Order: sequence, then structure tokens, then C-alpha cells
Amino acid sequence: MRKFGKLIPRLVMFIVIMACLSVLWSENSWSAAAQLLDIGQVLKEASRIAEEIEWKPGKIEALQEIARAQAAAGDLSGAGMTRKHAMDMLDTMDPPEPKDLNQEYWKAYKISLLMDMVAEQAKAGNIVGSMRRFHEILKLTEQIQDPKKRSTTLRLLILQQIKIGDRTDSRATDQKILQEIERAINMSGVVRESERVELIVRIAETHLEVGDRESAAIAIWQALQETEKLIGDWERLSAYQDIAVVQARLGEEAAAMATAQKAFQARDKVHHESPYKTEHFKVQTVIRIADALRLSGNREAALRVLETARKMTKKLDARDRTSEMQSAALRDIAITAAKLGNTEMALEAEAAITDEGYNCVSLREILDAQVKAGHAKQARETADAYSKRERCPKEELLKDIALAQAKSGDVKGALQTVDLGHFSSPDYIRSLAAAKIETENPKEVLAWANSFNFPEQKAFALLGVAEGMLQQKRSPSP
Repeated sequence: MRKFGKLIPRLVMFIVIMACLSVLWSENSWSAAAQLLDIGQVLKEASRIAEEIEWKPGKIEALQEIARAQAAAGDLSGAGMTRKHAMDMLDTMDPPEPKDLNQEYWKAYKISLLMDMVAEQAKAGNIVGSMRRFHEILKLTEQIQDPKKRSTTLRLLILQQIKIGDRTDSRATDQKILQEIERAINMSGVVRESERVELIVRIAETHLEVGDRESAAIAIWQALQETEKLIGDWERLSAYQDIAVVQARLGEEAAAMATAQKAFQARDKVHHESPYKTEHFKVQTVIRIADALRLSGNREAALRVLETARKMTKKLDARDRTSEMQSAALRDIAITAAKLGNTEMALEAEAAITDEGYNCVSLREILDAQVKAGHAKQARETADAYSKRERCPKEELLKDIALAQAKSGDVKGALQTVDLGHFSSPDYIRSLAAAKIETENPKEVLAWANSFNFPEQKAFALLGVAEGMLQQKRSPSP
């Protein structure tokens, strides 16, 4: 009896501890509950539902997205099976409209699916396996009869090879890539030196994509040397423009603008082009440099260069034929400014557009920027103001706001902006599902995802649930 009496305080203490843990559980924003759901099983169910999508291109797209999510979750085997099924389905498809798309188009598309698999193998550390598959794809590519399609596909393969190749010796790697370029040019029948320069620039961009700035700089130096050898002014101006953009992507504002001046000088020598088109080319080059500086992370430099482009645009004659050119430049300035978070400059550029064909094209980026800045009310006011214009239906603008809110995690705000019954695009449902996981009971969110009637909606809802769970796993709540 005495022993039992001693156990009572311990039992009471145990009950108190469990009660405290229960309270902590309820306040942990459901992140632990989300982990109880199996991401792999959710994606497996999404894949099963995707099989019910009747429209084959839509089914293949859904399977591709699910495969990417499976790979991101570490299920490379499942991703491979899902992607293989998508490829098998691709083989059974008839070419869609327009009818000039032939089976070689689908062969190239199949290669792109295979390249996803190669990249995943490389990411998992299986470099030997990925390179073996790469050479198999290369042989398949060589069977493409159309020279242009073969050349384009080969270029993509060469660039992909950079991503999965040996990064231990960047200079040796660059030399090998240049040899592959020669092979691609020979196979495709392309003999123009400008094509070679273009490929080297693409190589520089790919080096940047994998974070190898040193190799990117080397490639750009090589591209500059090759460009100096070009004879035609038209070829030189295009090459210099592309090189300037990559230099800006490297964060080299002064070098980019200096190279742009070389492009402008070459453009001035092209006598058969109108002066209006020449000025438009210069403005577009500066806008591209500003956007590349944005991507480099140098926001201050990007805004400075974009302001230069804005001043250049104001000098364009907006009468008659040049109205379209000026409006096109203003559209691109508005889009770039919005991506930089400067909605004031973006709205000013949008308001100055005179050609109706360019009206409201930049509004999606502007509304997205306003929502990201926490100004959803201001975004709705912008939508109200522009809905009176041609080509600016308010319903579409509200959908853009709702999608931006869903992607930013504001589920309540997204549903208040537009009713789910009136806006049921896969992208919106996917983003909404991922956001709901952050704040709601995961099992209830899973039930919500399964409540959709159409297979495409249900598959993307489940995909969003899995992606939201994966994001929580990567960034657990404190």
C-alpha cells in the first residue's frame, strides 16, 4: 500500500507533463501533424488521380510536375517511374495543332523529359549514371532529321552537360564544351561564326545558373574575342547585346554598359534600318541590362540603369509608326520596375502606353509586386482603375491578385478576392493548397484537396498539399 502511495505523486506529475505537451502540440501550427502525413503517399495519390485526366497534354504536364515534386522529396525511383509513364504516353500521342508539328517535335519533347531524369541522377550524386544516360540521349538526338530541330536540341544538351559535368577544372571543362559546340554546329549544318558566339554566350549563362561565376566570366571573355572577329555589323550588334546582358548578370554594370555601346555603334552602321528601330534597339538593350542586374541582386544598379532606359524612351517619337515601339519599351520598363518592387515607376510606365495592343500586359507583375509588399488593398484599387481600359477585364485582374495572395500564403485574402468556384485554375488551386498547409489542420486540407470533382483540379490540389508539406519539412516551425 505504501509503494502504491509513492506512485501517486509520480502519476500526477506524468499527467501534468502530458497535459503541457498537449497544449504545446495544439500551439505548434500543425507542422508536426503535417509530418504525420506521408508526402510520398500524397504524391502517389496525385499521380493516380492524374491518370484520370482525359486531355493527354494536360495529363503529361501534371505527371511531369508530380515527378519533379517526387524528386524534390527524395523519391528518385518514384520520380523516374512517373516520368517514364509520361514518356510512354507521349509516344502514343498524335501531333496537336498546328499540323506542321511532326513526330520529331515529340522526340525532342521526350528528350527534355529524359534530361530532367539525368539532372536528378546528377543531383543525387550518380554522375556516372547521368553521363551514361546523357550519351544515350545524344544518340537519340542525332536521329532527328530536321537540321534546325537537331541543332536546337543539341545546344540544350550541351548546356545541360555543363550542369552535370565535372566542375573540378573549369578551364578544361570550357575547352571540352567548345569542342562539343563545334560538333553541334557541324552536325546541324550551321557554319556561321555568329552561331558559335551565341552558343558560347549560352554556355556563360549556364555556368551562372549553376553558380560558377569564374567559368561564366571565362566564357564571356571567349565570346568577346569571337565577336571581334565577326565581319557583319548585324551579327556583331546582336552578339554584343547578348554579352552585355550576361556581364550585367555577373553584376558588372560598367562592363555591361561599355559592351552595350559597342552594340549601339554596330547598330548605327546598319543603314537599311530606320532610325526609329535603331533607337528602340538601344532602349531594349538597356532594359535587358537592368533586368539582368536585378537578377544579379544589385537592385540599386538595376534601378539606375532602368531610369536611363526610361529617359531614353521619353525621347522616342510616339507618333504614327513609332507608337508601337515606344509602348513596347514602356511595357518592358513597367514589368522590370514591378519585379524590382518599384510599383510607382511601373504604374507610371503603364499609364504612358498609347498603343492599345500593349495595355495591361504588365499589370500581372505590378499587382504581384503590390501584394508581395503587403498592399493587397492597393492592388485591388489598381485593378479597379485599369478595368475600365480595353484588354483589362477586371475578373482576370482579380484572379492575378488572388493567385499572388495564395502564393504568398494569404489563403483568407485570396478567397476573399475571388471565389474558388469562379477561379479554379490548377496553378491557383496548387498555390492555395500549399498555403493552407501552413495554417490549417493537414488532414482537413487533405480532405479539401480530395473534394474537387475534376481530376486535374484534384491532382494539382494534392500536389500543392505535398509541396506545402515538403516546404514545412525544409523550414520547420520554431
